[in-house]
Amino acid sequence: MQGPAQQILSILENGFESDISGFDGVLSRNKDGRIKENRSAPWEGKWLSWVDWTNIYRLKGTSFAEMPITCGQVLQQIGCPHAAKEKQLQIDYPADLAGKTDPKSVTITQKGCSFCDVAQDKGFMGAAGEEDVKSQITCLPEQADGSRVAFELINESPLPKLDRIMELAGEHSLELSQINLTLRADCFLKGQENLRNTLETAQKKNIRILLASIGFESFDDTILKNLNKGVTRQMNLDTIKTIRDLKPKFPYHFGYLKEEGANHGFIHPTPYVEIISAINKKQQQT
Repeated sequence: MQGPAQQILSILENGFESDISGFDGVLSRNKDGRIKENRSAPWEGKWLSWVDWTNIYRLKGTSFAEMPITCGQVLQQIGCPHAAKEKQLQIDYPADLAGKTDPKSVTITQKGCSFCDVAQDKGFMGAAGEEDVKSQITCLPEQADGSRVAFELINESPLPKLDRIMELAGEHSLELSQINLTLRADCFLKGQENLRNTLETAQKKNIRILLASIGFESFDDTILKNLNKGVTRQMNLDTIKTIRDLKPKFPYHFGYLKEEGANHGFIHPTPYVEIISAINKKQQQT
């Protein structure tokens, strides 16, 4: 099943013994082996505004224990703008097939990055409403000092609206501790001025901004093209340079390193062995 989680409710009400092949979002196979995929239900704000973080348990020994929450999530944007863009893409055959095929590449129609499930599962459904975002922040557990636990902001292009997150919290007397961001290199470059302004505000309010994951994926243009990543090697390098330039200006309120909790995206190995070998050779030479 793909799409909004509330689709499971009607299935649970009917039971798994019943025929669920007609329900929203369900992928099924009939008796003849044919696959049927139902359109998922639309995203609704009423399901996106409230989270009970006290209702999460884990197995401890022979019984269940409440899980302490040290980092939550706040949904601000559903899906990814890049995942909504359909594109005809000419990709190279994997190295194992190189020289065995003619032509040497194949043309496919692709939405978003070829390795990403967001394109198929969510596409790009737009932003959640401000009231829903505020409500989610309110639901986050409090720490001993009264501030909310760190949270990952679910938004692939968060920088233009990051200031507003802190404003929303301030309007409702909610103290934030840390905001973790997952984003693309091109989105970072487009929003770098917004980030500088946000970091100045975060410094005054003692809020930490962590670039928890940037999807670099590769530093080779051919691999990036074959993955339909939508960025170039130079964009990735420009992003890293900008981040490193910002760090000394906001040493305590801006993080991006592994030891600060970040884990950036790299895809290695890939089917393009010859390219990877060339990259490794260049690294050894330098």
